[in-house]
Amino acid sequence: MKHAILALIMLTAVPMLGMAQNILRLEKNTDNDVNAAYAYYNPSQKCWVSVGWYIVPRHNSKRIDLGNYVGQLFVHGKSQSFTTKREWGDGDMLCVDEKDAFEIVCPRAVQCRVQKMFSKIDFPNGGNSFIFNP
Repeated sequence: MKHAILALIMLTAVPMLGMAQNILRLEKNTDNDVNAAYAYYNPSQKCWVSVGWYIVPRHNSKRIDLGNYVGQLFVHGKSQSFTTKREWGDGDMLCVDEKDAFEIVCPRAVQCRVQKMFSKIDFPNGGNSFIFNP
């Protein structure tokens, strides 16, 4: 029985070794947590898709496995404390859901209540990082 279980584990693990792992690393260099979102291009839908929210703990990082995705990404972040509010993004305006987790298809073309500025980054094979600095 032990050998059958071990064989099953090995059979399911081997295909995963060949899968690409392109990691988006969201890194935080400030004293407050950041709520982060990103957007990727979906060629089958011929538009961008914005996804959020991910919590990036203060002075820490969050890793998001985007599989075999390569190309461009957009990243946005927001942080709030009792005394300060900070947002990261310097380019394209994309729709987000301000209160709940979201996945918005075509965030430039849909009607939405809230748009936020996202920064564009290159996302090569192997992945890339975005650092939320103070």
